[in-house]
Amino acid sequence: MKRIVLFFVLCSQFINATEASSLEEAKKLALATNKIIVVDFWATWCGPCKKMDRDTWSDESVKAALDNFVFVKIDIDRDKEIANKYNVSAIPNVFFLDGNGATLNNSLGYKTSAEILKDLDKFAISTEMIAIEMINQYKSPSYYNSLKLLYKYYNFSLYTDNDLKSDLLRVCDYYIDNSKTYLSKSDKSYAVKKQKLDLIKLFDLAYRFNFDKLEKKLAEIKSTDIDQSNQYDYWFLKYVAVKGTGADVKEVEEYLNNNELQNIIADSNTLLTFYEKTKK
Repeated sequence: MKRIVLFFVLCSQFINATEASSLEEAKKLALATNKIIVVDFWATWCGPCKKMDRDTWSDESVKAALDNFVFVKIDIDRDKEIANKYNVSAIPNVFFLDGNGATLNNSLGYKTSAEILKDLDKFAISTEMIAIEMINQYKSPSYYNSLKLLYKYYNFSLYTDNDLKSDLLRVCDYYIDNSKTYLSKSDKSYAVKKQKLDLIKLFDLAYRFNFDKLEKKLAEIKSTDIDQSNQYDYWFLKYVAVKGTGADVKEVEEYLNNNELQNIIADSNTLLTFYEKTKK
């Protein structure tokens, strides 16, 4: 906790800034203020980029809306490494990133003030719910910190509308891939860790409420093959799939109660409560 407090203190000098001078500074500011990053990829020779500077980014309504974000402009000629990282080959290209630089969405081509305001309204969210995990992953990138952030992101997606929810779940795919970069086949626990990531990949179906497809995917997995450390992930998915499809959960609940996994029932029902709300 002390390290997190120190992080906020070190970033306090940026708190009142609207525009960052670099992507790295933008990340620190976003993490310190629980904001999303808006990146404008541009170049001095780009006509539409200049038009956006003159007509869109200078619009008073857009300026006001940007107060809810961390804004940074990146010249693709000067910062080729960053442009290549985000596969930016055409501009203008506006990206929405989280505090670790993961892409939520991007919009290619010239945008009017009205079009940008629509996007800004969509992404004007606070990331306070996942703040601690975001900072930990930024400060100490690792397999386990990435996983903790993943779980938080999935739950966070439930509290947003369907349009934004899809973007947040797409970010989860990024962090799953990111977690894989920390795996090594020489690691004794490689198979167990990979199994966990394969299971977590199925969380996308659970949180999109695609229970029928989730049930089919789980049918391909033997419960006896699940490592002890991955029991929560498997049985969370299993309970959600069974109850989500309207099947009898008595047998699954009995197993959970007998194996001290009762917390899965409560966690699963939280997700299913959000599903029930979508049907009203």
